[in-house]
Amino acid sequence: MEQDGIQRKPIKKRLKCTDTLITKWKNVGFDDPKVFLDGIRTDQDLLWWNKLLITDSKVFLLGGGRNPKHHGRWVYDSEELDLWEVGKHSKGLHVYGGMTSKGLTQLVFINGNIDGEHYVNEVLPTLTDVQERIEETDDITTTVLFDDNEDWIFEQDHAKCHDADVAQEYLIENVPNFFDKHETPAKMDDLWCIERIWAVITNKVYGEGQDQPKSLLELKRRIMKTWKSLDSKILRKTVHQMPLRMKEIVNEKGGRVTRFKQYCTCRLCVE
Repeated sequence: MEQDGIQRKPIKKRLKCTDTLITKWKNVGFDDPKVFLDGIRTDQDLLWWNKLLITDSKVFLLGGGRNPKHHGRWVYDSEELDLWEVGKHSKGLHVYGGMTSKGLTQLVFINGNIDGEHYVNEVLPTLTDVQERIEETDDITTTVLFDDNEDWIFEQDHAKCHDADVAQEYLIENVPNFFDKHETPAKMDDLWCIERIWAVITNKVYGEGQDQPKSLLELKRRIMKTWKSLDSKILRKTVHQMPLRMKEIVNEKGGRVTRFKQYCTCRLCVE
């Protein structure tokens, strides 16, 4: 331990890391310095990502997982176009949710259009509630996403209601940190790991050999059931993959990354 004590201070100073990280990696690292250094650097990177509360919204259509507004179609006359327009505006549910590497927020289902006031009054209080609680309607205990004194960061995309002054003011007053609307480029919106979580939920809600939901109530139940059943491992792995995705995008000089197959190799992700 004396050797550990002697080495700890210069290691901490030179690597700018915490005692906790040194303790975590010392047993492996003192026998294999390369593994020790790689472990420290990886964990330092992941510590920042672990502080993020990443939020987003998703529209689930009653008619299936494909959103017609994102898919073109050729038509030959106005009558066929009218039929297509009916399908295009099929009923659905607008849902907000948030995730960290540790757990999920409660879902918020939105009725009608949403503006800044609506977002502040009905969505943000739930998304920013990161402490353990029980949902009254379902008697479900929610994971503590961050400790009381933890310096976490709120992330949202560039939707108009999110960038509204009233929403920005709410975040200033109610969360430790958040990405200012001028800090992140709009193109980042589709790169966040919560997009992967929505894809998993969509596949489970509409796929796996089951019939399409026949009512909005059934659709809502499926969404909530799937959301609550997500394994914490997939949350951690998708968050921990983010720094690798960012590096790959830099390597591609901002180009689209279509086949990303790298995975985090930290001890938690490979267990």
